[in-house]
Amino acid sequence: MAAELVGGLDGFKYKDSIGEIYEYDTSSDEYQKLAAGEAIPLEGMAGFTITAIAVNGKFVLPGDDVPQELIGAFNFFE
Repeated sequence: MAAELVGGLDGFKYKDSIGEIYEYDTSSDEYQKLAAGEAIPLEGMAGFTITAIAVNGKFVLPGDDVPQELIGAFNFFE
């Protein structure tokens, strides 16, 4: 998914489409909502939203079916 669809600056897919990680401007509305546990809409895709399962600095890991070991690695990354 293109980062701009979720208000991100950049992003990448990891592990053969298991998930994606996005980089945000931490002052953006989208980041603030995700960091607070709220869902944000995908731009131009009515009815579709994402929520963060983990936030690490300016990086957000969205999703709901990500293996715990990947969440742990994401949270450990500095």
